[in-house]
Amino acid sequence: MRNFSKDEIGLRNVIETDLPIFFQHQLDPQASFQAAFISRDPADRKAFDAHYAKILGDETVVMRTIVLQNQVVGHLAKFVMFDKPEITYWIDKAFWNRGIASQALALFLNQYQSRPIFAHAAADNLASIHVLEKCGFVTIGRETSFAKARNQEIEEVLMKLD
Repeated sequence: MRNFSKDEIGLRNVIETDLPIFFQHQLDPQASFQAAFISRDPADRKAFDAHYAKILGDETVVMRTIVLQNQVVGHLAKFVMFDKPEITYWIDKAFWNRGIASQALALFLNQYQSRPIFAHAAADNLASIHVLEKCGFVTIGRETSFAKARNQEIEEVLMKLD
């Protein structure tokens, strides 16, 4: 597998035809396990559609589709949780470990320059933590939270970019 250059990876506004692709991405059991914090029932398409309608209608959310050579490979978003801006992202498992998340997050952080911004990751999701660190995030703490994908409490890493 080859890594992709920043010229091959882009961000664009989310369009309606992206949503079925996002839905398929989050159905992968291994990807859901790694993400840990997912919807109650990932297979519930109506709940998925309602969730994304709410997200895309929220003026405080900045969401982008990640494209690789015009193919949708994931998405990322800035949202507000507990009065703090947070970042989240999802890459189709078929494209893991190829530098796409790091490149996409770096592009996004160049466009969205408000700081600080925070992130959470399951403590055992080392790939996601590495992506955040490559983009300048530092660990500021740890906490235990309930992860729906694992149906148990897990440790998560809290990170911040100033």
